[in-house]
Amino acid sequence: MIFKKTRGFTLIETVVTLAVVCLLVLMPTLYVKNIKEQVVLDNSTRQVKSTINKYLHLATVKKRSYFLSYFDNNSSIQIREPHKVSQVYLDKHIRVYNFDNLYISNRGTISPRTITIKNDKKENKIKIQMTWGRMVEE
Repeated sequence: MIFKKTRGFTLIETVVTLAVVCLLVLMPTLYVKNIKEQVVLDNSTRQVKSTINKYLHLATVKKRSYFLSYFDNNSSIQIREPHKVSQVYLDKHIRVYNFDNLYISNRGTISPRTITIKNDKKENKIKIQMTWGRMVEE
């Protein structure tokens, strides 16, 4: 009697194949976390820029001065005007540096500085140029 040999997968081949498939499936999930952190950082940078631009515009149009401050304990920007205080909240994982005592005059001028927005790994910088308040990202 002649026995036919049928070739099949051994246990080792099956485990190796399963490991390779798992690696291929799980690799993108590691990058998704980094992409999410970058999106949060970019959105927070845009939010800081748009807040400054908004109050630069309002100072020019309404002839009012504004005083902006950043509070690290609740990740918020506080905007003080003559009879009103408002706040803009940022993501809790974001920290903003060199934003203290940002004064916008009633003519819409602002002192030049470089504002740094950081998360755990990366940072974005906004450079405020001269007195007219033009902002450039680095």
